[in-house]
Amino acid sequence: MNQTSFLDAAFDRSLMNIKLNWQRRAVIILAGSLVFLGVVLAIFASRDAESERLLTERATEEEQRRCADIVAGQAEATLSETEERVGRFLQRYRENLNEGRFAEVSKGIFESEELIEEIFLVDDKGHIAFAGAKPLFILPGEEKRSGEVPAEPWNSELLTRAKNAEFQKRNYPEAIASYQKLMAETFEQGSKAFILARIGRCHLKSKNSQKAIEAYKKMLEICPPHVTAEDIPLGVIAWSQIGNTYLRDGNKEKAAEAFLELRQGLLDSKWRLTESQFRFYTKDTKARIKALINELDTVGKKHGQGIEAGIAKVGFRFHCVA
Repeated sequence: MNQTSFLDAAFDRSLMNIKLNWQRRAVIILAGSLVFLGVVLAIFASRDAESERLLTERATEEEQRRCADIVAGQAEATLSETEERVGRFLQRYRENLNEGRFAEVSKGIFESEELIEEIFLVDDKGHIAFAGAKPLFILPGEEKRSGEVPAEPWNSELLTRAKNAEFQKRNYPEAIASYQKLMAETFEQGSKAFILARIGRCHLKSKNSQKAIEAYKKMLEICPPHVTAEDIPLGVIAWSQIGNTYLRDGNKEKAAEAFLELRQGLLDSKWRLTESQFRFYTKDTKARIKALINELDTVGKKHGQGIEAGIAKVGFRFHCVA
C-alpha cells in the first residue's frame, strides 16, 4: 500500500468515528432531554397536586369553621334562653331567697331546665350550699366538720380504766370489757360508733381479726357520717381497717370489696373530707384495688376457675366506680 492509499484509509476511519460519536452524543442528549422534561413535568404535577390539596384543606377548614360558628351560635342562644328563663323564675323569690327556700327553688329549676346540672348558693359570708349532688370535698368558704362527737356524758372513770388497760398495761381483753361497759351506758349513736372503733382497734392489737372486722362492720351500721377521730371520719377509718385486715389475713377478694366500698363512699360524698384527704384516699384505694385485681387474676390463672366469679365481681365494680 502506498502512502496515498494509507492516508485515504485513515481519513475514512476518522469520518466514521465522527459519525459514530455524533450519533452517540445525539442519543445521550435526547435521553437527557427526556429525563429533564420528565423531572420538570413531575415537579409541575407535584405543585399542582399540592395546590389542589391546599385548596381542599382550606375549603374543609372553612367549612369546619362555619359549622363551628353555627354550633357555637346555637349553643350561645340556647344558654341565653335558659339564663333568661332561670332569671325570670328567680324573680319570684327575689325578696326572700334564702338557704331555707333554696332546696324548693332549686327543685323547680331542675324540673323545668334539662341543661341545669347543679345549682349552688353563696351567702353573704361566703359559705357555699349545693342543691343537687354534694361536692367531693369541703370547698373554700364551707364550714369545717365537727370533730369527735361523744354527745353523751362519758363515764370518765370507766373510760380512764379502758385507756389504761389498752395503752399502759396492754391488757386488751380488759380494755375491750371496759369499752363494752361504757357502750352499754351510752345511747347516742355517734358515741357508740366511737367506742366500737376503739373496740375494733383493741381486737386488732390482740390479733383477733374476725372480732375486729365484726366491730368495724357494726360501727358502720350506726355511725353518723360526721363522727370523726383525729379529724378523719370513722366510716373511712372502718373501711380502711376492714380492707387492711382482710389483706393481712390473705383474703384478697374481701379486701378488694372493702376498698371498693370505701372508694364508692368517697365518690358519693358520704363523708366530709378536706381536698387533700379526698385525693389521698381515692388515689390509695384505686392503687390497692388495681393491685388486688391483678393478683386475683394471676391466682385464678394458676389455680383454675375457682375464684373467677370473685375476680369478675370485683373487677366489674371497680370499673363502675373508677
